[in-house]
Amino acid sequence: MLSTVVALLLVAFEPAEVPAEKSAETPAQTAEPAQAAEKICRYIRKDASSRRKDKVCLTAEQWKQQNQGE
Repeated sequence: MLSTVVALLLVAFEPAEVPAEKSAETPAQTAEPAQAAEKICRYIRKDASSRRKDKVCLTAEQWKQQNQGE
């Protein structure tokens, strides 16, 4: 039983191989799509007389469209 637990621990902490093509990517290439899909949340009032605000989360591109009235 103890040997099985030790064997499982050794397998669990064995370093994983990293594919060569994945390590060739620069951080700028991988960070750009993440920023484009990042949500920006704002609190918006539904009408001028209401004190209640609703939380709205959109991407930067969606906020641009929202502000342009599209």
